[in-house]
Amino acid sequence: MGELLDKIEAANKEFVDAFNSGNLAAAMEVYTKDATILPPNAEIMKGKEAITAYWKAALDMGVKEAGLETVIVAPMGDKAACEVGKYVLKIQPSRARELTDHGKYLMIWKLVEGQWKWDIDAWNSSLPPT
Repeated sequence: MGELLDKIEAANKEFVDAFNSGNLAAAMEVYTKDATILPPNAEIMKGKEAITAYWKAALDMGVKEAGLETVIVAPMGDKAACEVGKYVLKIQPSRARELTDHGKYLMIWKLVEGQWKWDIDAWNSSLPPT
């Protein structure tokens, strides 16, 4: 289990580092080509093209920094795993004060050609509705 956790945390770090530096193309490499995301307040989106468009729109709206913290990793056979974690997003809309969203996520990982990738990504805020 320690090796799987290490690989998941390393892949998460690659996403965070790439995203926070504005390198969206590198950040999207963590997803499988047929990945699915279940973002809050939006429809299900499938495929890397749709997911990239979602995250580009988030960056354009002012999401500036992401952070991930793994809480639980549960193997699902040899080629899949489930991760439960916490996230932080710092958002700086134009001419507005910075906002910080924090919440939880559930990630289904898939082993693809020797690399662990995000296959199903679902998250929601822990903040009360505004």
